[in-house]
Amino acid sequence: MTSLTSTGLIIKMYDTNLKSVVWKAFYLILLLSFLPFALNQLGVDFASNTVQLDVEKMAAGQITANDQFFALKGALQHVIMEWSAVSIAIIAALASFLHFYRRRDVTVPIIGLALLCAGITDAFHTLAATRIISASAPNSDFIKH
Repeated sequence: MTSLTSTGLIIKMYDTNLKSVVWKAFYLILLLSFLPFALNQLGVDFASNTVQLDVEKMAAGQITANDQFFALKGALQHVIMEWSAVSIAIIAALASFLHFYRRRDVTVPIIGLALLCAGITDAFHTLAATRIISASAPNSDFIKH
């Protein structure tokens, strides 16, 4: 009889600790989400500075690899962030299908499929923006910025 009571107490303590951890994680994520806005309001600049290629160097054919790298720095950051979003969308979709397999809740894979479609759209946008795939329509129709 004592072991059942102590087991129930352990489960109750574990459940209470789990709720506490979940709330702490929620507040931490909320703080990390708000932090860039607060830092921006305090004057921290998160913009990526681009360096224009020198026309005289281009005409003389003296452009170095460093010049090209710094001119493309913003585009490289864009590609890294877009592919991170694509990767997270794929992982979220796979996790949602795993959740459906375990719980048989049809709502979660619908959300996962929507995230997967958004990730595929981001992948297409990245490939088109970097000119890896050629488009038959003008880029201005799909790439607004």
